[in-house]
Amino acid sequence: MKIRCRKCRDIIQGDKKGTFIRCTCKKIAIDETKYYTRIIGNDEDWEEVK
Repeated sequence: MKIRCRKCRDIIQGDKKGTFIRCTCKKIAIDETKYYTRIIGNDEDWEEVK
């Protein structure tokens, strides 16, 4: 899954290995494994990139 931070405009992508990845401004983060996807941050701070 790819998401874009609405504050700093970074696009971050989960890697299915459980690596915790943050955007530059640290408003959002993603933690993704083959079992779950966790997005950290307020709903209004990020959008999914297709």
